[in-house]
Parts: sequence; structure tokens; C-alpha cells
Amino acid sequence: MSPAGTGARIALKNILFLTDFSEASQAALPFALAIGREFGATIHALHVLNPESYVYAAPEAAGVAVEAQEEIAEAEMQRVESQLVGMPHEVSVVRGIGIWPALEQAI
Repeated sequence: MSPAGTGARIALKNILFLTDFSEASQAALPFALAIGREFGATIHALHVLNPESYVYAAPEAAGVAVEAQEEIAEAEMQRVESQLVGMPHEVSVVRGIGIWPALEQAI
């Protein structure tokens, strides 16, 4: 019987960091970075906007709200990207396509 922890090492090439910019997401980023460094993996940071939450707003108000939501998300993603310096990475903010298509688009 061989001791635990011996054998072939796994290979990770891509790590998805899905964020809603919450404290919990921010707390997870150092772990994604550590794993990425350990394996030489690319970090894919992704935020999915949900403009459907404005479906019952007046069209003019919904448009302004969606634009504001996009601007905030882009600014937050720039903050995330600043923490990825020195790591292979891609950042994406996608809107209104659902989580699974967003994942396929990001990776």
C-alpha cells in the first residue's frame, strides 16, 4: 500500500473566478491566485450582469440603470484585474446571456 499523497500530479490549465464583487468573492480571489501560481494556470475572471432585473422599469429608466450597472461592473473588474498582474489571465463582463453561455464565452 502506498502512502497518501504520492503518485501523479494533476494539471490545471484554467481556473474560473466567477465574481459578483461581494466580500465572499473578494475573499476567494487569493485562493484562485495561489492555485493559479502553483499550477501555472490562466485565471478567467468573469462577472455576469443580469439586466432582466429591470424588466418592469420604464424603458428610459431601465436603459439608464443597465448602463450604470455596466459601468460599475467594469470598474470593479478593473480592480480585480489589478490583482491579477503577473498572472496569465482574462477578464470578462458579459450581459444578459445566462450563466452557461457566459461560461462558454469566457473560457
